[in-house]
This record gives sequence, C-alpha cells and structure tokens, in this order.
Amino acid sequence: MPWLLFAQPYDEAITGLRSLYFSDVGFTTTPAESPASTYWDRRIEVPLDVTQSLFAGSNAAGRSEISFGQITLGNEDGGLDALAGYDWDGRLVEVRYTAIARPVLADFAVVFSGTAERLVPGDEIAIEVRDLQILLDEPYQPARFLGTGGVEGPTEVKDRRKPRLMGVGRQFTPLLLNQASQVWCYGDGPVGGPLAVRDAGVALTAGADFATYAALIAAAIAGGNFGTCNALGLIRLGSAPTGVVTMDAEGGRPSGTVLRTFADIAMHVIDTATTLATAGFATGTVAAMNTTCPQVLGHWYDGSSDLTLRAMLDELAQSIGAFYGFDDARKIVLGRLDAPAVTPDFAFAERDLIELRPMPAERRLKSQIVRWGRRIRPLQDQEIAGAVTGALRQALIEEWRQERETSATVAAASLLAREETADSAFDVLGDALAEAQRRVALHGPRRGAFNAVVEFVAGMRPGQTVQITEARFGLSSGRRFRVMRVERRAADQEISLELWG
Repeated sequence: MPWLLFAQPYDEAITGLRSLYFSDVGFTTTPAESPASTYWDRRIEVPLDVTQSLFAGSNAAGRSEISFGQITLGNEDGGLDALAGYDWDGRLVEVRYTAIARPVLADFAVVFSGTAERLVPGDEIAIEVRDLQILLDEPYQPARFLGTGGVEGPTEVKDRRKPRLMGVGRQFTPLLLNQASQVWCYGDGPVGGPLAVRDAGVALTAGADFATYAALIAAAIAGGNFGTCNALGLIRLGSAPTGVVTMDAEGGRPSGTVLRTFADIAMHVIDTATTLATAGFATGTVAAMNTTCPQVLGHWYDGSSDLTLRAMLDELAQSIGAFYGFDDARKIVLGRLDAPAVTPDFAFAERDLIELRPMPAERRLKSQIVRWGRRIRPLQDQEIAGAVTGALRQALIEEWRQERETSATVAAASLLAREETADSAFDVLGDALAEAQRRVALHGPRRGAFNAVVEFVAGMRPGQTVQITEARFGLSSGRRFRVMRVERRAADQEISLELWG
C-alpha cells in the first residue's frame, strides 16, 4: 500500500533545510498539488516502525515516555549516500499513508509527524525517529543570572538559573540576591506575591510593593517588615534574619492572572522554554483540561539544578493522573487517564482482530493516600523561634499533609488489593481528597488488559478509547478500553495495541 516520507534535514551547502520526498511504490504529485509535479523517490523499504506509550513502564499512570522508532530506505546503489552529509537531529520527519490503490496527495493521512534523532548510513539507511516530546527535554528554566549586580545578582550567582515559582508554593527558601540590602529572589518575572514571609517561623509584616528593583532598594523598611517587587519576583527584608527565611507565595503571573492549573502552567512554561508556542496546542485542549483538572498546583524551582521541562511537567502531571503528547498534526494534546469514554474512537469486531491476547492487569486498589500541601523547607525544632508554639510550630516541622480514601468493598473482595501513597503538588485539602477518591474509583474495580493486533489504521494514538467485541474473554457484548501503547508495524500493515479498562 502507498506510503510517503517527507523529511527536512539541514544542508550546510544551501545553509537551510533541504526537502526530501520518498515513497514505497513511486508517486508523483499533480501540477495542482503542493508540492507540484514532484516525484517521491521509490526508496522506502520499511515505512514506519514506531512505538508510542501513554506512560513510561507498565503502570496505568506515571511519567511520560518519548515515542521511538525507525524508517528504513533502500540504498544499495549508493544513490542516497549524500543524506549522511546532512544534519538530521531535531529535524522534521513526516510519514503519510493511504489504503487507496491509486491515490492523489489529498488521499494520504499523516500517521506520524515527529523529529529525527539521527541517520545511520549504509546499503539500508535507517532514520531513527522520536516524537516531538523530545523537544521538551530542554532546560525548564532558560533564564540565567548575568552576575552584573542588581536584579542580575552578584558574580557569585553568574550563570546560575533563576528561581521560578509556579502556582502556590509553601515554606520554601528564596535565593539571597543582595545580602547587604536583604533582597531575596523567588521569580523571574511577574508573580502573584507573598502569602507569608517568616524568619525562624516568626511571621514578618508585609509592606508596600515597588515597581522596580531600584525603588525596592531605596525604600525604608522597618525591622520585622518586608517589601516586595512583584514585577520581578523579589522581596526585601527590613533587617537581617535571625534564622531560616521561608515564605509562602503565589508564583508566575505573566498576563495579570496567577497560573495555578496544570494546563495553564504547561502552556506558559512550554511557550517560554522551547521553540513551541501557545499556538502549538491543539484547539480546545487547554480549556478542556482546565475543566477536567481545575486543581490548584504548586512547583518551586530554586535554580540550582538542570531540571528539564519534561521532568517538571511530569511532577505536576502525576498529581492529577494527566498525560501530554503530540497528535499527528504536531499539536500538543493534554488529557487525564480516566475510565474509557462512552463513545469509542475506534471499534473492532471479531473479524477485525488479527490477534487478541489477555495480559496481566494490576491488582485492584483498595486504599489511596494522597500527600499534599508540601512544605518545601520543613524546619527542625531547633530552627524555630521559642515564640512560635502549638499547632503552628508543629506545622512548620511537618513536610506533608495527607488525605486517605479506602474502599471496604474492594478490601473485602480482593485480599491482595493494593494500598498506595502518592506525593502531589496539590495546595488544597479538597483537591487531594477528591483525587484519592478518584483513583480508588478508577483502579478499585476489576480491570482487564489485552494486547490486540489490528490492520493498520490512521489516527490511532495512546489515550484514545477503543471498543473490542469478541466471543471470548467476556467481550461478546463489546467492551471499551483505553489505549495505553501503540506499536505501528507498517511493514506488516498492522498496529499492536496495549489496552486497559
């Protein structure tokens, strides 16, 4: 069946991108198509062998995973040897497919649009590909201190990444930027501002907010008080602290509103840390995710490590069971692992199944603890002033609070049912409890897992819902599953699916 490959490696000879067109059976566009009257060289031997997963590992939750795969071109005549002289890493690779025997270009659907990792030359040329999530392995915080003084810090912090707070952060220690003037930094731009500032656990009194660093430095601030420059993520103490400085604060406020939800934070940090922009998100995906997951989250980064953007997003996503990735139109999609949707994206009857094999499923979940409201810098008892007593003193020591949900029904039915504890970025008790309840409701019932092999179809991706109807395994009336893993085996005209639900 017809396959097309479009690639754009960088060619130093033309100081730009070189467009390359290949096919498996030979194909020429018409004069009215774009690109016009272009021959797609008959070179594809293995059009696509790529695997995409919703999460890393076998669990039905967890960290994101970059898709990987390979495309093979025939080169026994050496006609493609020049390809080894191009720069392929990070460049566009797009595979299109159609089941129509005599197609035009419009008949082809994009089944993979990602980036090349490298090209391996030879009589068979292998183009190793990854999906666009690899672009998220950039540093989460691209901004560094210049070390030139003022808001750019002293020479001691030159080239250190700037601190960054997103959402709501509790009891963290900002970075001391100017010891003589007691200026502390916790942001790299507009922030919502402090909710509390403490010295050895003793609350300091909030003062005025100043528009610039110069105005903050020039202000007269009494001992026991603090001033702010919310436009730059700075605070200034009225006197040197006697102990550990900690603060609670609302973080990034790039457009006048503090970013608190996973979707809003993801859109902002991807826009600022990568070549992708807000327009790179699939239409409606941010709004839909905000409706599904409106919880208040928090993430504090002190700038001392080389945290990647993907790792940062994973930390937030795991709190709410979210996933993120790219569709075949190269747009970012956001979602949450929930029970299979009522309306499936694809339905496969028994005649459509090349193979169907049951797989081990995780044990049922009877109890879920969600830890929330993390105090990022818990204090030791000796670090807290004697004037701080009672519940507040104990709260300053405890790193986490937690909420628990247990299903007596599951515990009675399944003697080896799981009990799990999950750390979260939640700031609100109700959000933590609701997530614990959601996870027990999702993973408490008996779930099935299958490997299904079907004929190649365009548009299949992890996170979608498929319905399987088969005479065996309790599937005779049809059952819906979430797609956890997709392995496209184009040479065999097959797709292998790992299903859960």
